Amino acid sequence: MPKLVIFDLDETLLFIPVDWEKAKAEILELAKKRGIPADSSLGIAELSNSISSNSKIKSEIDAIWSRRELETLDKKGIIAYPKATAFLASLKKRGMRIAVCSNNCHSSIERALLLAGLPGFVDFIVGRDDVERPKPDPQMLLVAIQRAGVSKEDSVFLGDSIRDIEAGRRAGIRAVKIFPEADFPGI
Repeated sequence: MPKLVIFDLDETLLFIPVDWEKAKAEILELAKKRGIPADSSLGIAELSNSISSNSKIKSEIDAIWSRRELETLDKKGIIAYPKATAFLASLKKRGMRIAVCSNNCHSSIERALLLAGLPGFVDFIVGRDDVERPKPDPQMLLVAIQRAGVSKEDSVFLGDSIRDIEAGRRAGIRAVKIFPEADFPGI
């Protein structure tokens, strides 16, 4: 039985209707203005990773992401998946530590959890702005494991995307792809 269960946020615990295509278009435009080659076929996280080696542009990319996330939360357009909420409650009852690792910024994760009524279930969060690179880079999962003071073997990561599963694999922990409207896995 794991001691730490790490969750992705979007499409895992909550539905947050951020317009990622608009954010991606802004990032592509920023790269174009800066003369930085950018592959428009990449997803937003991979695109951001590929062009953010320059720290100045990294902060501008983070600002685009954060603005889009917070604008969405200001509209209160989030939905907590009922089965996810019940699953969080059952894990807490069993004494497990819970972390959220998301490519959203730290403040938007906190705000989303608050709006959804979930902050009491989560021991800590790791956002995009807490690490150098977003998922699928494994850094945020490794930070969560370190903060929890547990081993990789005592950790599991639940997410909805291939990017999440890749991050878990690269971190060396068990990663489970979940579908929030389906039943959550037995842990």
